[in-house]
Amino acid sequence: MPNLYQLDGRDLALPNPLGSNTLQNMRAGLLRHLIRFLTWCSVTLLAFLSLLPAEEMARTGFPGELEHFVAYAGSAAIAMAGYGRNGSRLLIVGGFWLYAGLLEYLQHFSPGRHPAFLDFAASALGALCGALAAFLFWRRRPGLV
Repeated sequence: MPNLYQLDGRDLALPNPLGSNTLQNMRAGLLRHLIRFLTWCSVTLLAFLSLLPAEEMARTGFPGELEHFVAYAGSAAIAMAGYGRNGSRLLIVGGFWLYAGLLEYLQHFSPGRHPAFLDFAASALGALCGALAAFLFWRRRPGLV
């Protein structure tokens, strides 16, 4: 929305001194930084929930594999929105796979928890599907972030 000033009863719109492209780039950069922050919040939350002792866990009522799938799909989609534009898509998916494996292994050390290959597989598939969904979304709307 341009700034309006009146001169002789007429409204005059002053041009934006930064230019519209510069403002769009600033907004996109701010959004990208916000999404990158959310990426690291989701990565931290994955670790917290994965390593929480069994007696303190609260389940959703859905199967555990579905919880893993949804958590990693959402996290990978957010990460793709923040970091996937610079060609690091495979690195993001591979990173989530390694992270899922590491967190499953670390459950050995959390009271009442145990690692399960099926949970890892659901997490890895979720990360792949979330990243793929974000990639396909961008192909339809390339200038969004």
